[in-house]
Amino acid sequence: MKSVHTFVSIKPPTGNPGDVSSPQWNDVHQSGFTPTTYAASGIVPPTVDYIRASGGAAGIQLQLTPATVNVNGASGQTQVNQAYFAKKVDAGAGAVSFVSLNGELIEGQASYELTQQGQWAIFIWNPGVNGQAGFWEVFGGQPA
Repeated sequence: MKSVHTFVSIKPPTGNPGDVSSPQWNDVHQSGFTPTTYAASGIVPPTVDYIRASGGAAGIQLQLTPATVNVNGASGQTQVNQAYFAKKVDAGAGAVSFVSLNGELIEGQASYELTQQGQWAIFIWNPGVNGQAGFWEVFGGQPA
């Protein structure tokens, strides 16, 4: 499963696009996450949705891959940006550090860290507009 999901109505433009009675609904409206476990440093490809990371004792560094896909729909073309859902799953002392593959900033910083078990973040690629450089936006939370 990819982070970029295409949602296409199976009804014609004159039909009800909210109708979910068709037997093909799940064929054309696929969504969800495929968890990928990381316990060592590496590059996270855009095909990954959900990152389950263990920092261990020394910590790891994961490189996020910026990506944008143009999706054609009934109302025209829409640009969909890469999103990663990440969670630190271990209680080890090592942090899970995220950087951008091409050096783009993450919330204005060179890196973003998850340091506690259960800490999570959602990374969303913003390609920038009008000559503005692309960057990563982060929505995150601390464990309860």
